[in-house]
Amino acid sequence: MDIKQFTDILFKKAEAAGFTEFEIYFVEDESASVTIYKTEIEKYENNKRKGLSFRGLYGGVMGYAYAERMDEDVADLLIESAKQNAEVIDAEETEFIYGGAELSAYGETNTYFKALEAVGLDEKIEKAKLMEQAVLNADPRIKSVSSAVISGGCSYVSLVNSKGVALSQRANYIMAYLSAFGE
Repeated sequence: MDIKQFTDILFKKAEAAGFTEFEIYFVEDESASVTIYKTEIEKYENNKRKGLSFRGLYGGVMGYAYAERMDEDVADLLIESAKQNAEVIDAEETEFIYGGAELSAYGETNTYFKALEAVGLDEKIEKAKLMEQAVLNADPRIKSVSSAVISGGCSYVSLVNSKGVALSQRANYIMAYLSAFGE
């Protein structure tokens, strides 16, 4: 089930359960990093994460819930957890969910670059090795490289609420760094 389908199901259930306003925040990201030491892979990390939070006004109080899966059973659990959370909160502050007009000051940003998708693990490893060798060859005073690292990742974030806000953003990045020691 994708986030759009899940949001539709969750919002119908929230309204039926008595929530007057509600919102879902979804994030999915992944990253990978490779560290080279003396032309060999010293460390490799690959991380993936996905989760969503739901919040809604129930009886005039904001209730919260969190999940890492999306299916109809999880929608029921989120509704019930947020409802129970709202029933036990004794807060003096009034919380609210923003409508679309409050967000009009934010402009468009471009944080996603298609070309970065094409940079695979093999290319990252090769570039990190080349980076290490280039630094060692650059100056005879450089005696060693403690690490040459290339890291990259991508993310998708979505915020949708019952007041008409429907925002999403894709972003990705790649970075490289190296630590060298000399005389």
